[in-house]
This record gives sequence, structure tokens and C-alpha cells, in this order.
Amino acid sequence: MFGLQFGQNDNFTFSAWIKTSSGGAIVNYYEANPGDICFESNRFGLRMAETTYVESSVETNDGNWHHILGKREGDSIHFYVDGALTGSRTGLYGYSIHGNAAKKWTIGASWKFWENIHYRFFKGIIDEVRIYNRALSEDEIKRLYEK
Repeated sequence: MFGLQFGQNDNFTFSAWIKTSSGGAIVNYYEANPGDICFESNRFGLRMAETTYVESSVETNDGNWHHILGKREGDSIHFYVDGALTGSRTGLYGYSIHGNAAKKWTIGASWKFWENIHYRFFKGIIDEVRIYNRALSEDEIKRLYEK
């Protein structure tokens, strides 16, 4: 059993330090119903019947270290690079994560359920992956980056 669970209206935050020249999946959660969470080097999203992504306006695939963070807060998702907001989107519908199967969570790859394999491997270094069961404040996000 994997204990990470979020209800339909719960807030959450994903963050990590990355260094890459080509990107890929950092943290991925897959559940056939209702959908998945995708946290990549340049985008953060929730997918159910339709995809709801927010993409960063800042390039992170430049071979340098970057702190990236995606959060859900209310009906919005936000993406931050190096402590600064680089994209956001509102109008989300309910989404819940039951997290009861360890194979559904991956770090450094995505799960291709229809072939039962991992793919979209991250090419680079991932460090200090953090998952919070709340939306971090702007001050907390800046402190994480400045650490």
C-alpha cells in the first residue's frame, strides 16, 4: 500500500531540483479512472477525460540546475521555475488520487498502462523530490528555491 492520497478538492504540491538537457517525466501518477498527474521538466498537469496542463514559459532543459514546482490550489494549477510563477490555469474539475498501488507512482518515468511498461524516461539528474498534501504559499516556494 502506498499512503499518498488526495481527495477530489484537496490541494497539493510537487517539487524537485532537476538538471537536464532533454527533460522527461519527473513524477507521474497513473490511474485508469479518473486519470493521471504529470509533473515534467516543463509542465505540470492533471488529466481526466481531457488534459489540463500548465506549461512553463521558462526553458528548463538547458543543462543547468533548476527548482521546479507544480501545485494545485482550489480550481487552479500553477507551475514555478526557480521560485517564480511561470504558468497557471484555472477552471479545474474535481480530481482524486487513491494511491493504493505502488506501481502507479513513478519517479523518472511515465507509466504506459496499455503496454504495461514505463516510458518518457527522464534524461538527467533529479534531486529532492517532495510531495505535499497542501498548496505551498509564495513564501514557502521562494524558501524552497533559496535553500
